[in-house]
Amino acid sequence: MNTDIKKMIELQHLWDQVLDARNTMERAKKSILHWERNVAELKDEIKTIEKKLQAARADSDSSELELGDIEQKITNLGKRRNQLKTQKEVEALDHELDKKNNEKDLLEEKLINAMELTESLEKELSLKSSQLADTRAQADNDIEMLKQKIELANEDENNNKSQFDEGINDVSPEYRSRFFKLTGSEHGKAIVPIKGEICQGCNFQVPVSIVMELGENEKPVICTNCGRYIYRN
Repeated sequence: MNTDIKKMIELQHLWDQVLDARNTMERAKKSILHWERNVAELKDEIKTIEKKLQAARADSDSSELELGDIEQKITNLGKRRNQLKTQKEVEALDHELDKKNNEKDLLEEKLINAMELTESLEKELSLKSSQLADTRAQADNDIEMLKQKIELANEDENNNKSQFDEGINDVSPEYRSRFFKLTGSEHGKAIVPIKGEICQGCNFQVPVSIVMELGENEKPVICTNCGRYIYRN
């Protein structure tokens, strides 16, 4: 096999490992962001519940004060009623009592609703807080492992890229520039094997003339479809 082909295959293997390491780091970083987003979302949900709970408790306290005030007024009106002398005065006071009792009924209903809402929000807050604690514990554990994974992948990338950078100069100048450009492309593949007449890089059939030119891998040959170097296994 041609020396340049051997070297390019070796370099492609190194570059594949560089790309694998980068993909590993990218996936790990996305996973970390996912965990951080989950924790942040739960924190936001808890803050929202806490604000609602604070408002519900304030509403409950306010209703209790109003209810106490109106009950006192009803008591006072009841005492006054016993002191009235004319039927007209009694009827006027009874009308006011009815009004206050209606207000009392509405306040009692409002208070009950506020208390029920408070109880519901307290349960929801407890569940969310527990969920946050569990999620945070799992996130902290996974993030630590992911950071270690990133660190190891970064070492692999640096080691393999260093070997790649050193070895690229061993490729003949006539092939080096194209090979280097192809490894820097989106797919990162500069040299691929051919199986039968099919390029394993683009899965297109290579012209017979090119297949014949491959011969015994005496020199690098380019796929007419994808532009990669091709060789026989």
